[in-house]
Amino acid sequence: MPDINAEIESQIYGVIFGQAVGDALGFGTEFLSKSQVAQEYPSGLDTYRQITRFQPSQDKGYMLTWSPGDWTDDTDQILCILDSLLEHHRVDVLDIARRFHHWAITDGGEVKKGVGELF
Repeated sequence: MPDINAEIESQIYGVIFGQAVGDALGFGTEFLSKSQVAQEYPSGLDTYRQITRFQPSQDKGYMLTWSPGDWTDDTDQILCILDSLLEHHRVDVLDIARRFHHWAITDGGEVKKGVGELF
């Protein structure tokens, strides 16, 4: 990676970590409507310990069983993109597609039952 100043580097790390933390906390409301969120979390959702429910996929009807603090496929796929960018120093769509495919057939877990069908 080219030399960049410490402030920009810190901001980049903040974006990456903030996305992963936000994804993990947001998992508790994924696929829920605003009214369902209000019913499920009447006092709001601000800690991972509050996320204790199984999360149904409205598209496929299967149950996902992540633990509080786990992130979703969104973060997994961002990590695939970042790994590719770090290795190639440019957007290489074929490499990103290969990484997505590898993720889907190996680490995709329960998500493979849904998005894995696309690969």
